[in-house]
Amino acid sequence: MTGRSRALLTAVMAIAAGCGGDRSGSDRSADSPETRRLAGAWTVRLHVDRLRFETVAPGAALLREASGDVALVVNRWLAGDPQRPRPALYGTYDIDFRPLGFDPLITSGVPRVEASPRGRDSVDIVFEPEDDRQRVSMRGAWTADSIVGRWELDGDRIGADAKGSFVMRGTSPHQPLRSHSPDRP
Repeated sequence: MTGRSRALLTAVMAIAAGCGGDRSGSDRSADSPETRRLAGAWTVRLHVDRLRFETVAPGAALLREASGDVALVVNRWLAGDPQRPRPALYGTYDIDFRPLGFDPLITSGVPRVEASPRGRDSVDIVFEPEDDRQRVSMRGAWTADSIVGRWELDGDRIGADAKGSFVMRGTSPHQPLRSHSPDRP
């Protein structure tokens, strides 16, 4: 595990220790093999296919990519709401989206990511889930120890059209990283 991944995991654990919320939620989802498989540290690389209503030329796509780290822990704290179901995992990330033409952190202090398995072979991941202006959604499928799929900028502002492909690779053993919970061993 790199120093950067270790720092991200430490940050997630600190966030988890300080979070309140509904601890009585769905432990079945938190304990599922699909959720445990997604817990841990990841590297992610995003490539742009479309930016601001224009298709990006194949050679120029190399100029339009972002990469970084994501750390996810099993969710035993955060509740959902009618617009956004309870995520199975949550965490933080270190990805600079500005080369892609937007910055989800512009309205947020702590980088936040939520993730949930979708069936046995797919996952949904959302960066800045509470930001209606610059939320980034990823939907992918497992291929061995990686997740490959599509991402898009979900923005309510004019010119918020950006989408492409991504690859996530695990950088830590996929064992459940549990948030501190006083009522659990």
